[in-house]
Parts: sequence; C-alpha cells; structure tokens
Amino acid sequence: MNQTSRIRRARATELIVAQYLANNYYEIGKPSLTGDLVLLVNSRNVLVHTGVHLAGDVVYSKNGANLGQPWVLMREKDMISVS
Repeated sequence: MNQTSRIRRARATELIVAQYLANNYYEIGKPSLTGDLVLLVNSRNVLVHTGVHLAGDVVYSKNGANLGQPWVLMREKDMISVS
C-alpha cells in the first residue's frame, strides 16, 4: 500500500465517521452528562481528538493512535492543550 492509497482510505474513513456523527448525534454547547462525547476539530473542521466526558471537567481520553498509549483520565483543558 502506498502513501496515496493510505490518504484516500483515511479521508474515506473521516467522511464515514462525519456522516455517522451527523446522523446519530447533535452538538451541545458544553458536555454536562456522563458519556457525552468531546470532539475537537481543527480550523478545517477535521476531527483531531476525542474524549468521553465523565464529570466536572474530567474526560476519558487516549493520546495517540499507538496501541501502547493508555486511555487516561484527564482534565478537559489538558486534553485541549495536547491536541
């Protein structure tokens, strides 16, 4: 597999995820319920990081795509600064 086909596959996956989110979720101003998804997007509206709101400003998140990177509890502001 070459770089071009990986990029095409990644873009196709992004479109599928975006479509699923648009059809099954709705945007809220601020996460408030346990289980709310926290999605960070860049200026081009590309998803760059996700987390699950637990309580207060605590999210359950994973930094990096590497399987060796653990899921962790972190403050929402820290998740935003990592992204």
